[in-house]
Amino acid sequence: MSFTANFKPDLHVAAVTDIPLAELWQNGVRGLLFDVDNTIALWRSPELSAEVRRWFAELPALGFCACLLSNSDRARVEPLAAALNIPYIYRAKKPAAAGFKRAGDLLRLDKRQLAMVGDQLFTDIYGARRAGIYAILVDYIDPREFAGTRHISRRAERLVKRRW
Repeated sequence: MSFTANFKPDLHVAAVTDIPLAELWQNGVRGLLFDVDNTIALWRSPELSAEVRRWFAELPALGFCACLLSNSDRARVEPLAAALNIPYIYRAKKPAAAGFKRAGDLLRLDKRQLAMVGDQLFTDIYGARRAGIYAILVDYIDPREFAGTRHISRRAERLVKRRW
């Protein structure tokens, strides 16, 4: 496997609402893990769009459970999880596999039944690949984000994507 293959998602969609849930279900996925900033909400925003709220509200009826898995602190993650009525893990230390394992244990699902959804290759996608979890990359919602992400990670991501 090439170095850049470690960062290649299994699926790439524009937004969480574009995730093909029926296809995931057919492939045995039952639980979805979500990054927070620029994946389901704007960076540092306490709000979720009505579209994202509706989409999350439909997940249980389709048989899916969900969990937020974020490197952010509890004060950032807890209110969003409460708004969506789902569990969460904060300070997950992605891309370390331990946070992904904790999320699977929390949802009582095996890694083969999980998919990670996030906007960053070096934390969300690489972490999911390391943990043996299906990896879904979404386009980041807005270019406003942590300066290190914008100026360092996004540039490195462009280089990796060119090699796919």
